[in-house]
Amino acid sequence: MKKITALFLVFAIVASFSACNENNNDDELQRLQDEIEMLEQQIQQDEQLENEHMNEQYNIDDNLTEIDIIEAEQLEYDVTDEPQIIIPENPDFRNTVWGMSFDDVFAIEDAEFIEQSDLNLVYSGKIGGYDTLIAYFIDDIHGLYKGFYSLQTNHGRSTQLYISNYITLKDSLVLLYGNPYEDDILILSTLAEYADETTALTLGYTAYSAKWKTENTEITLFMMSNERSISTSILYEAIDINIEADLFGF
Repeated sequence: MKKITALFLVFAIVASFSACNENNNDDELQRLQDEIEMLEQQIQQDEQLENEHMNEQYNIDDNLTEIDIIEAEQLEYDVTDEPQIIIPENPDFRNTVWGMSFDDVFAIEDAEFIEQSDLNLVYSGKIGGYDTLIAYFIDDIHGLYKGFYSLQTNHGRSTQLYISNYITLKDSLVLLYGNPYEDDILILSTLAEYADETTALTLGYTAYSAKWKTENTEITLFMMSNERSISTSILYEAIDINIEADLFGF
């Protein structure tokens, strides 16, 4: 779960590069790049601590399978004890609407359950034919307020395939929501001007972003590279629920 939260934080920091570029603020760009490096180190430390905690919590040994671990986690939510819920006619994210509780989301979502925390439910599924992690961000007071897709594609060094996937996803979102109100290639480094399209993305000199807005939701498609590992994500945010300052300090 910490990996999903960290990915979301990296997403937020890199997105802020756009504003820095508009102001030509080199000091701020350097500060944000330093923050990303610190987050990458924190992700590694958190994953190690999470693995150690899981070993203690479930007494994991070499004979315990991943399925056993997932089933142990699912004991916190017994589906048979949950009331059946009617899927809303006009959902905001997948088959859910903003403000739903943990129990409501858990009752509706039928993708493969992966894990949960105090603020998240995480599943595995497919979006546009791509293997994808699906995360729900849920607050005890406000309920569901964000949804997050993180594509799990691995094209190795074939950066152009990542760009093609991004374009395909953007075209699909255009069919759903119309043309984006923002559609940018963000310049994250002055070195971008010396590199071609694929090299600039691979080395983290550029990132891709497109945004849509509906009555209730802001949707952001984003692609970036971390240590030459390219990730593509789609973020759904409730327009009328804004609690980042409480959760992430932003």
